[in-house]
Amino acid sequence: MGACTETPVVLDHCGGPIGLGPHAGRRGEVLSAWAQGLRMFARMPYVHLKFGGLAMPLAGFGWHRMTEPPDSQALAEAWRTYFEIALEVFGPARMMFESNFPVDRSGCSQLTLWNAFKRLSAPLSADERDRLLGGTASHVYGLH
Repeated sequence: MGACTETPVVLDHCGGPIGLGPHAGRRGEVLSAWAQGLRMFARMPYVHLKFGGLAMPLAGFGWHRMTEPPDSQALAEAWRTYFEIALEVFGPARMMFESNFPVDRSGCSQLTLWNAFKRLSAPLSADERDRLLGGTASHVYGLH
């Protein structure tokens, strides 16, 4: 990956922490391995992280099996550790929120998803929130 350091690379779906199959019920181990992988990618300054995709069944939260979909507070609480690690590792200048619809629809509505992102980023400064909610994406994709 070091050959194209001028080309932005975007790691999507939080880098894919998996919670199904052999990884089911092993959230602590998965979290540790995932955080280690994020740190490896973060050493490359041209890599950015999209935070999202955790509503997919693949993440193993089981939202799709619930009789009622989760609200934004439940999502934010479930994802807080992932968010805090990702933010610590990449920082808001190299991280952005992502929608993964229609796939995430099995876990929540798009409105609920974005409200969860707002809850997660509420403690941050206005500038940091702006970066996560669109500024980083605008910069990385050359939309400014």
